[in-house]
Amino acid sequence: MPELEAIQAAISKAGHTWTAIDPPQGRPYSLGWEPSPQPLIDRSTVMADQLKVLRLPALLPHVAGDLAAAMPLGAPPHPLEFDGRTRGVVGAVTDQENCGSCVSFATAGLVSTKAGIELGTRDLDLSEADQHFNSAHGASCGGWNNASSLAEVQVRGISLEFDFAYDSAFDNPTQFGGDGLNIAHSRPEPLRNVNAYKVSGVQSWTGDDRKYYLSTVGPLICGFQVFEDFDHYGGGVYRHVSGDIRGGHAVLVVGYSDTDRSWICRKSWGDWFGGPGRPDGTGAGYFKLGYGECNIDNEPMFGCTGVIPPKATVHVGLAEFNGRLYAGWKGIHSDERLFLGSTPATAWDGGGQTDGMWSSVGPSFAVFGDRLFSAWKGMNGDQRLWWSCFDGQTWTPQQMIPGVASSVGPAVAVFQNRLYAMWNNDQGLWWSSFDGHAWAPQQVIGGMASSHGPSIAVFQEHLYAA
Repeated sequence: MPELEAIQAAISKAGHTWTAIDPPQGRPYSLGWEPSPQPLIDRSTVMADQLKVLRLPALLPHVAGDLAAAMPLGAPPHPLEFDGRTRGVVGAVTDQENCGSCVSFATAGLVSTKAGIELGTRDLDLSEADQHFNSAHGASCGGWNNASSLAEVQVRGISLEFDFAYDSAFDNPTQFGGDGLNIAHSRPEPLRNVNAYKVSGVQSWTGDDRKYYLSTVGPLICGFQVFEDFDHYGGGVYRHVSGDIRGGHAVLVVGYSDTDRSWICRKSWGDWFGGPGRPDGTGAGYFKLGYGECNIDNEPMFGCTGVIPPKATVHVGLAEFNGRLYAGWKGIHSDERLFLGSTPATAWDGGGQTDGMWSSVGPSFAVFGDRLFSAWKGMNGDQRLWWSCFDGQTWTPQQMIPGVASSVGPAVAVFQNRLYAMWNNDQGLWWSSFDGHAWAPQQVIGGMASSHGPSIAVFQEHLYAA
């Protein structure tokens, strides 16, 4: 690897302006990008052409209109500069550590950012481990390509970091393979089908279409060749000046600058990369790569549209209590707070959060005795079932239904002066009842199975389930 002084001299001789620094000692500089298969590139190019003709002008008309109004007649159909971080939905810089998983990190960053743009979801933390080790890629730290990675998101989606934390894929202490990379493992994810985000479309972009897409639709992912001098990057617009090629690397492209002719990119080497943040937006995990550098134009950049949130069973509790109709619900997308609203007859009140109560699927309601009862499963991977009751003014502290669990939450109904709850667990249907003081031990309904939760109701002195 070239010494720092030699790199600085080469930068000066070439007339470039980027800063070279000594990188932290002992930090991994893992790569892992491989070229995409041509059939997948061709397919995504067709999708991009269709998007340009049929949908792109209308995807964000207010943004496109503002950009058009700000540009002089005859200007290119994109602003001179754009940084997607101004949208407020690009997540924190991540770290692939000693593993060739950069493609999965770029993919997870792309999908989570697009979820923020399309769904309003903030701080969505998707599992790079699920994408790299539990997908068709397989449980290894070997490399991958952008097109295949995004094709996996279309088919199977990406689960949450909560479901499969990245560091949990490795042994403790870490074990290393013959290639010097970490040995990685696939892990079970009981809730991945409940929590996975998919995308409906994948497109590939070249030329100035990349800039129009970045400024109007969202980020892209790309691959480029890394040379030895890149490890010394400390800010500014990187252009290769010395050293041998180390391999391919995938990153999230969040913007560009025609002024200094560069792409603005987020790496997956941690926020230490590039030194501290600089006024030009580089450093702290971000860098600028000069147009055409490092074979970045050898393959299209990839984007995605149509983020599909998890299709979990979502409960909206609804019940009449003390002359008012009450509704309870969870927040939108990744907001797992529980909210309560009511109406006397003609208009709903503004509603409000129920303090300390959280759920990934929402509550069920039933009136028992002189109280409004609510039951729900916990947030994220918490499969415990919880309950509370409401006297018209305050909710009692939440309590667990002891010894039970469900991935989709319970249904509740009052029958023969007891509160009944029924739920799904491991595709079996289970139930318990509450006499006002304690829950009875859970029982399974023999010979019945479901991948979702049941509904229950009382009809002609019988309790029915469907």
